[in-house]
Formats: sequence, structure tokens, C-alpha cells
Amino acid sequence: MYGFHMPIFALVSGYLFSRSIQRHRAGTLVFRKAKALLLPCLTWGTIMGCLSLLYDIAVGSTPSLWTIFATPAREVLNNYWFLKAVFLGCVCVLAIEKWLRGHWIAFFALCLTTLLWSRWETIAFVLPYFVLGRVYGKRNQRLHVSRWLAIGSAAVYVAMQFAYNKECYIYISGMDLLGASDPLRRLGICLFRFVVGMAGCIGFTGILEMLLSKVKHTDALKEIGASTGAIYIVTTPVFLYGDHILEKVGGVFAGELPLSLVYNAGLLLASLVLIFAVIRLVNLVCRSKWVARLFFGK
Repeated sequence: MYGFHMPIFALVSGYLFSRSIQRHRAGTLVFRKAKALLLPCLTWGTIMGCLSLLYDIAVGSTPSLWTIFATPAREVLNNYWFLKAVFLGCVCVLAIEKWLRGHWIAFFALCLTTLLWSRWETIAFVLPYFVLGRVYGKRNQRLHVSRWLAIGSAAVYVAMQFAYNKECYIYISGMDLLGASDPLRRLGICLFRFVVGMAGCIGFTGILEMLLSKVKHTDALKEIGASTGAIYIVTTPVFLYGDHILEKVGGVFAGELPLSLVYNAGLLLASLVLIFAVIRLVNLVCRSKWVARLFFGK
């Protein structure tokens, strides 16, 4: 799942962004995207910072006045990088569409530039998928993936998992080419990661399209996009704090086989239950327009 969960978020965002460009002016669109993507960063980051302060106080620490203000600010800046990266992607793509007529060379140059500059690592990770989603949405009103392409892509994704190791994680190897000791090796890792992500995106959306076609005539990417943002936003604090609590409770089994397998399976199941419980609570709370806007940018 890790190999394509962020790529598909960016792909769907780019696909839906292509619809928004047709309906709104540039200034209005940037403002709407800022509300939808940056406002949840501020809200959730502040909450997570306050929870972190409360935890420090509970374990006997006495935070300084600077720490009280700096901790929430740090959480806002450090967490939800994918929302900020997609927002920057929206702005960059909109600028290219407006001033360079959406030329593919401009998109290629943008993706290459983000790979070369370490400060743009996160946007370098999601930008290619966002651009491809935008291009596909511009040329196609609906998603259509042939059955064999979907099945083949899913098979490629599964097969490539056997070569997917710790170094393939963006948090481990990063995306910066110029700062790497071996730029060619880093480039190879980035390309491998991109192929894995695309295979997972095509396979997942194609299979979902086949399943949805049996139930109702709908657009798989639009269906994913209807609830993806809220799920991704909710899972960040759930995994950060939920996993920490569960590891404290069951950490005694963490390093012992075969108990570690049972422990990890239980940890995953408990995390999923916690996520769906929070999402259920969110659906109840989001009946308020302001709560929905502050927490999920809706």
C-alpha cells in the first residue's frame, strides 16, 4: 500500500484539478485550494502541537513560554507535507497553464528542477503524478483503464514489491539528486519508486473501476477523490499517536518471532479500526459547515 498511497492521492488531485481549472479563474482557484489544503494543515497541526505539549506536561516536563508557541508551529510546518506539496503543485501547474500554455517541456523542466533542489523533495515526489493526473483529466472526461492493463499493472506492482526495500522509502533515501553522494544511484531509486507508484495507481484505479461498473456507472477517480482527502488527513494523527500507544502496550512482543508477526498483524488491525472509528466520528461532526471547513477544507 505504501508504494502508491501518496502517488494516487496526487494523481487524483491532479485529475480533479483539471476540472476546477475549467470552472474557476486563477485567483479564485488558488484561494479555494488554499482553504482546502492549507487550512486543515493549520488546524490539525495546532491540535497535534497542543497534544504534544500536554504529553510533555503529563510526564513531568515543564515547557517554557517559547516551547508553548513553538511546538504547535513546528507541527504545522512538519506534518501534512503532502497537502502542502499538492498546493504547491496546483500553483505551479496553474502558472504553466496560464503563461506557458501547458507545454509538456515546461512540466518536464519543473519536475526535473524539483529533483535537483533538496528543499523541494516532497513536491518532487508527488508532482509527476499530479501532472499526469492533470494531463489525463484535460484529455478525458472519465477514467477508463482496460481490464488487462489494470490486472497487468497490479501484477507488476506486486512483483516489484519483492525488490522494494528500506532504501526505496522517500523518508530514507530522499529525492535530492545534487545532494546525493551517488546521484545516478539516487536517480535509479527515484525512477524505480515512480514505476512502482504508477503501477499501483493504474492497477488500483483500474480494478476499482471494474468493481464500480458492476454496481453503478461512475468515475473511479472521482469516487476516490470524494473521500480521499479526509481519510489521509485523519490517518496522520491516528498513526502517529495510535501506533505509539499500541506499541507501548504490546511492545514486549515486538522483537520476538513468531509473536512479532501476530503483534504486527494486530497492530495493523487495531490501527484500521481506529481510523474507521475516527472517520465515522468525523462524518457526524462534519454536519457543521465550519467544522468541515476547518478540519477538512470542505
